Amino acid sequence: MSEIRAHEANPRERGARARTGSRIIDPATGPIELAADTFGHILPDEHPIPVRHRARPVTTLVVFAITLASVGLIVAWFGPWGGGLGIIGAAIAVGAQLRQRARRSWCVATYTIGAVSVLFSCYWVWWILDELSKVTPSA
Repeated sequence: MSEIRAHEANPRERGARARTGSRIIDPATGPIELAADTFGHILPDEHPIPVRHRARPVTTLVVFAITLASVGLIVAWFGPWGGGLGIIGAAIAVGAQLRQRARRSWCVATYTIGAVSVLFSCYWVWWILDELSKVTPSA
């Protein structure tokens, strides 16, 4: 098998044998010992390492919600029936966000699309009621 050898910390001591202490860098703990000799000891309790949180995944529930809201927007463009789909899509996005399993940006996009589909549906209802009020009953 291959042999793992320790690297020397000081290049002038190339012929020296492995010694204890921090002059020879061990492959497993060498960089820590070298940093301790060079910069002083760094205690992990004093300097916490900042941890980046992973982005939340795009869940199937949010994809379903944004698809439903988008279909509601398309339907609402042509008639007043799409507002219900937009509201259902936004409600599903609220549920996904409350469970904290979904990305917030996708949920906000679903809310926006659902709100626009409701506005389009309200316009259609207003237009239909306005047209119905113009019709005179024939007697």
